Amino acid sequence: MAALLLCFSLLLLPIIFQFIIGTKSISKTIVLPFWATSVLSFIILLLMTVLSVLITRNTGFSIFGIFAGIITLGVILIQLYVLVSNKG
Repeated sequence: MAALLLCFSLLLLPIIFQFIIGTKSISKTIVLPFWATSVLSFIILLLMTVLSVLITRNTGFSIFGIFAGIITLGVILIQLYVLVSNKG
């Protein structure tokens, strides 16, 4: 049970990272550009998905990793829309 909770929290980290750091990147409070935060978020997501599958030895977490990737992509697209609309 603890391993499952650990895996869920590992897969939620990239979403939280993108939301917090991506928002700071849009508002220019950090030096990291928005595209770099997005790429870094997806790299972290891939690593966390592999780690979750290795911890639980369950392929269901790879499916949850894909779902987490879709959510992360949604957050990135919303933040990209805000970034483009603020420049216009």
